[in-house]
Amino acid sequence: MFCGVQFSIFFPTLWPFLNKVDPTASETFFGIITAAFSVGQGLASPLFGFWMNRSKSVRQPMICGILVMIISNIIFCFVEAFKEKDRRWIMMVARFFIGLGAGTVGVMRAYASTASNLKDRARAITFIQASYVIGMTIGPGVPVAFAPIGFPGWAWGPLHVNMYTAPAWFACLICIISLVLLIILLEENYAGIQEKGGDDYKPLPKFDVFAVAVCVVTQFTLMFIITNLET
Repeated sequence: MFCGVQFSIFFPTLWPFLNKVDPTASETFFGIITAAFSVGQGLASPLFGFWMNRSKSVRQPMICGILVMIISNIIFCFVEAFKEKDRRWIMMVARFFIGLGAGTVGVMRAYASTASNLKDRARAITFIQASYVIGMTIGPGVPVAFAPIGFPGWAWGPLHVNMYTAPAWFACLICIISLVLLIILLEENYAGIQEKGGDDYKPLPKFDVFAVAVCVVTQFTLMFIITNLET
């Protein structure tokens, strides 16, 4: 759910914040900043998946992804500390790396599949997807709570807290909460993976390229529509 919040929490404030910190930035560059998150997530997803397969663990990739999101959100919060001509680029880089951290969504879905038995697998994956959608729904409403702070808000040297950076600080907070919960509560259990030679062992079916391609195209179309709404 928190990954969904990370994706949508900047929907209402990203464009006005860009205008504030760099009035010369165009709508085209705003589109690039918007796309940076998705590009980062798209690049990182297979890498995190490869890491999970090699390490046989979901914990390490998840911790790495969350730490990347925390650091990237902090960089986003310090955009105003940079020269005006550099701010748009810093914002783009920050959003790109936030997307990299959010690439762990695929790892979570894969773990939900392998940690559940065949009977409960559909329900587990549905819960994961539903929580992500709930996070995306909640995200755009979060900045409303910080609107009373206004702009320029409060400043302590390079540290600025205002109605535009407060959502990023909030994102850092939920990332820290996620990290603590992950470290303390997660017990890796792969109930859905049966040992070869067991009584119920069945060989995996042949990889269906067409079915996978349909899933990829469907997911691409869905995210294309969602990202279009963001701009």
